[in-house]
Amino acid sequence: MVYAASPGKPALDRLTAEDSHSPFTMALITELPKPGVHSFEVFGRVEESVLRCTGSRQKPRIFYNGSTLPFRNFNFASSEPMLQPVAGSFQQSSTPMPPPAVSESPPPVLDTPELPEAGFFDLNGLFRSGPYANFNTYSRTQILRQAQTKLKTEGLYTSAADGLPGPGTQKALLQWQRSRGLQPLTGRLDGATLEGLSLTGIAEQMPPEGEAPPAAPSGGRPTLYFFTASWCPPCATMKKNVLSTAKVQQALKNFDYRIVDVDAAGNDKLRATYNVQGIPHFVITTRSGKLLSTQTGATDASTFLNFLDKGIR
Repeated sequence: MVYAASPGKPALDRLTAEDSHSPFTMALITELPKPGVHSFEVFGRVEESVLRCTGSRQKPRIFYNGSTLPFRNFNFASSEPMLQPVAGSFQQSSTPMPPPAVSESPPPVLDTPELPEAGFFDLNGLFRSGPYANFNTYSRTQILRQAQTKLKTEGLYTSAADGLPGPGTQKALLQWQRSRGLQPLTGRLDGATLEGLSLTGIAEQMPPEGEAPPAAPSGGRPTLYFFTASWCPPCATMKKNVLSTAKVQQALKNFDYRIVDVDAAGNDKLRATYNVQGIPHFVITTRSGKLLSTQTGATDASTFLNFLDKGIR
């Protein structure tokens, strides 16, 4: 039994819109009529042809269970001229021909992978099974930001390249994979996709401990910690709708403002010190570390400004 692709793998219908046949069918049409070629050699040539034209994305397989004797000297196309029957003569074998073997159809090619209920993969899902699956959150966020930038230059992604997963990133990634003929479509930053985006060979980075503006002349500003993560939608909302506003940006100058990635190595002790149970979480302390005020969850700009105001009184 000959399969067009490896077990569990889809077979391409065609490589380009102009093709009349699939790579596997085209290889059969080309190799079967060649005279004097042993049957097993025919399928070997078919496999080589499919591997070559698909860039090894599709790998035909042959499975046989039984004696090889019937195929030892079998050729699909004989090198000898066929004998023509004598006019008026007809011979019929007393042995009935067995019915042709019927093989099961290969599973259909899925055009869209099965996505989570949210409609997109989170950061872990995007990098699962890829070369960066075990990288820290900070590194994967930076790589995703680079991927978003590349998708943006091709007109597939229209939002900010912020390193945050979402439906826009998911849609752009699938469109890019379809445009490159990648099969199966994974919707992830797998090895083939990263190679196509020229994002291979990236070294893991250590996250910064914090992002603080220059110290005030008095050196007596309180410290504001913002505990966040790349996979946190409310955190992204705070960054976009609150922390980026002019009034909040001005108020932040009164603090030694530090952004803390809760997934980054080395931040566990800081999380435990201020009992961070959920994010986004904000903590205001004195310069010596004494706790002054906390706030958990996303708020509007007015509520957040009141929280900051209480922290400097």
